[in-house]
Amino acid sequence: MIAKRSIVAVATLLGLTGAAFAGDLGTSQMMKPMNAVSMDFGARHYVSFFIQTGGRCDLTVMLSEQFDDANPEAPAGVERHRLAVEPSHSARLDAPNEGSLQFACAVDASSMTLTTLPRVAVR
Repeated sequence: MIAKRSIVAVATLLGLTGAAFAGDLGTSQMMKPMNAVSMDFGARHYVSFFIQTGGRCDLTVMLSEQFDDANPEAPAGVERHRLAVEPSHSARLDAPNEGSLQFACAVDASSMTLTTLPRVAVR
């Protein structure tokens, strides 16, 4: 009986660990062409959009420090990243100390799925 419980506990732990690496712990949202998604993730603010070009998703991601409502000026140090993502493939952008943003291009490049993948501590 004890051995059976141990096997179930180990299988459950392995299943949870696999889920963490697979990105099942993040949140997702659908993106449509030329419709920007704006979000805070960790200490940074991200704005992303894509267009369909040549049957693929041409993604643009801009990031900066988070906006401060008390300060009317835009944050300094804005970065822009452009990525070509083939249909049925994805690209990840690391967010320092927070995890990653994963952008998956649909089979027909008509949409993308943005998934936040928080950093998971593993001992």
